[in-house]
Amino acid sequence: MVDKLIKYMTQLKIKEDLSKLNIDYLNDKPQNYVIEPIPTDPLVKPYVDGGGLYQYVFQFANTTYYNTEIIQNLENNKFYERLKKLIEYNNDNKILPDIKGIQSIECLNYGTIQNEEKDRAKYSIQMRITYYKD
Repeated sequence: MVDKLIKYMTQLKIKEDLSKLNIDYLNDKPQNYVIEPIPTDPLVKPYVDGGGLYQYVFQFANTTYYNTEIIQNLENNKFYERLKKLIEYNNDNKILPDIKGIQSIECLNYGTIQNEEKDRAKYSIQMRITYYKD
């Protein structure tokens, strides 16, 4: 599932190049991206036939430039606004990752800063995929 999610995310039509997307490892150099699974119960709703609605919850994060200048920090926030809008658009139009039984992909919040250092910061947004499984 994660490999298909990475493929989907790297093909998003946003101006940033997400080709440096990794799983479980975020380089501390700016303009790197990561998918980090969030521990949660995968079963959302069981069905009597043994199947159910499941979820995969993850954090999409990146290391980016950061400083006291408002212009840089606005750009960082605008990236997550664009990402959230694009995910919403894609979900509404059924442009989804190629995952068997997928029902939706969504952002659970707005992108926020997680930590900062002198000239760079980590921003992240929590996301969720829901899918049917037999």
